[in-house]
Amino acid sequence: MMKIMMDTPMLMFDRFFDGAGWLQIILLAAYGAFLTQKMLDPSQSAVWRKRSWLLFSIVFFTQFALGLIADERFLMSGSLHMPAPFMIIAGSVYRGRMTIMPILLLSSIALSGPAWCSHYCYLGA
Repeated sequence: MMKIMMDTPMLMFDRFFDGAGWLQIILLAAYGAFLTQKMLDPSQSAVWRKRSWLLFSIVFFTQFALGLIADERFLMSGSLHMPAPFMIIAGSVYRGRMTIMPILLLSSIALSGPAWCSHYCYLGA
């Protein structure tokens, strides 16, 4: 939906190669399916949660560093901000328009409930 509705390229692959966002969507969907399969085993879910957060952290901070050092296309908008959950909703109310972050936050909460703060949120419970 984001790929179709947004004017600016929100997906990393689209920022470098026009139309390549679809490949990124496919790769991330495959990664999500793989991770889901691994997390279904209760004895292994803690291991895979740590691995997934480690990979996410490496990708996130590498992208952040590359955005500051190499090319600002690695940054989402070029302007840095603190993406705290309460600011995600407040920012949209202040601007008077819906953006991808409130949609992402609300859909994550709808799908995972209270697990969002303890599992997905980088600020933790």
